[in-house]
Amino acid sequence: MKKNKIYFSIVLSTYNEEKYIAKSIQSILDQSYPYFEFIIVNDGSTDNTLQIIKSFVDSRIVIIDKPNTGLPDSLNEGIKAAKYDWIARMDGDDIAAPNRFETQVQYIDDSVGVIGGQFKTIDENDKLSNTSISSKPLKYSTCKWWLLLGMSPLAHPTVLIRKSCLLEHGGYDTNFRAAQDMELWGRLSPDVKIINIPESVLFYRKHSNNISNKRKGLQMQLTFLGFLKYVLQIRRPLNADEFIKFKNYFEDKGLIQKNESLFDWSHNGRGLLRKIKIIIYYLWRLQLIIKYRICISTTINRIFS
Repeated sequence: MKKNKIYFSIVLSTYNEEKYIAKSIQSILDQSYPYFEFIIVNDGSTDNTLQIIKSFVDSRIVIIDKPNTGLPDSLNEGIKAAKYDWIARMDGDDIAAPNRFETQVQYIDDSVGVIGGQFKTIDENDKLSNTSISSKPLKYSTCKWWLLLGMSPLAHPTVLIRKSCLLEHGGYDTNFRAAQDMELWGRLSPDVKIINIPESVLFYRKHSNNISNKRKGLQMQLTFLGFLKYVLQIRRPLNADEFIKFKNYFEDKGLIQKNESLFDWSHNGRGLLRKIKIIIYYLWRLQLIIKYRICISTTINRIFS
């Protein structure tokens, strides 16, 4: 254990999660490491989520009730309200391992800005999908390679992240109502050391209402646009007009549509053929990296002119 207590601001944003929110909140209140405030942002829920949140009586809980504006904007609200420099993310349908923060605090030092962890997957009834844990990359260098391949190196609801790092880089880009974490890691990673720890710190729930299931097309599109922002080294959130120009530029070139069709093609099938198709898909993405890294300034001027 660290000699000095490190306090966390846990930020959980929730929308219509009455089925799971109580277990998620309780898993935080039951943590073996108790030094935190717990900011819960109700993003305009229309079910009983807010009433369930208010049923918990704990001095560490801070409730922000606001109209529905989406996850990234709600997270920015919670981060602005945070008292402490270390922000811990949590989602309203997941369950934190009892020793999550006691484990993660051991990895805090002055050199690191984001600390993720591994997770186990559960279903709608809290049953483990399997006994294995995730295999997110541990080293900073490997995390950056994952981003170049268009893969998220961090499981969003497992992370600890410095508030100062978030504010210096503009917080979450509110244009990314899905894949906001992928876009954020791309902006942070050139300047901020990001790592994962080998321990599992979360039970990640997969169910029919996950964003990745409900809005698969949007998730894929915004993940790809976040990847392109990373390739073009755009290190700030875009305003609404800039985002429209950015999206339209790559739509007009047919790249968004091509990415979706190539991804679906490459990830179908089995065995050796599937592996070969996946390699072809990532070779295509590698071509994009080389092409746009060579002419970053010219491309950016064309997009935003």
